Amino acid sequence: RAAALRRQMAALDAPPILIGHDLGGLLALDARDAARAVVAMAPIVGEPASSPGWLARRLAGWRARRVLAALPPPPGGYRDEE
Repeated sequence: RAAALRRQMAALDAPPILIGHDLGGLLALDARDAARAVVAMAPIVGEPASSPGWLARRLAGWRARRVLAALPPPPGGYRDEE
C-alpha cells in the first residue's frame, strides 16, 4: 500500500496534502517527506509496519474485533446526544 501511495503521489503535478485515518494515517505519515502537508487521524501505533507479518496480524485483530467477538461498551457507558 505504501508503494502504491508513493506511485500515485509521483504521478501528480504538485505534492499532495494527505489525509488519512487508522492505517491511512500511518501510510500518510510514512509518505510525509513527499507531501505538502499530512493529517493523520488516529494512526495505527505499535509495531512498525515493516515488520514481517504485521499486516496479517493487524487484519486478524480487526476481524476478531469486528466479526467474531462483541466489543464491550465504552468506559462510562453510552450517552445520548440530543
